[in-house]
Amino acid sequence: MSIPDELSLLSLFECEPKFSDNNVPYFYNEATYEFSNYANERFVVSICPSYSDIKIQVYSSDNNELLTLLEFKSIDKIEILSDKREES
Repeated sequence: MSIPDELSLLSLFECEPKFSDNNVPYFYNEATYEFSNYANERFVVSICPSYSDIKIQVYSSDNNELLTLLEFKSIDKIEILSDKREES
């Protein structure tokens, strides 16, 4: 899987990732980025490069209800098209 480097993802999501295991290299780990947007929606984006999987969950900040769940398996490439705060 072709994936942007860690600094690019940090810039895009504007938060530090949480790792499933801090003793494992980034490529073999699962990185979870959690952030909110201006519409008060909470995003949880999990990226596992070694399995080529991405999981995106969107929750309502008001009642923590799951609004959207997207699971992508066997991804070939992740490309950042725009790195603006309101477009994350």
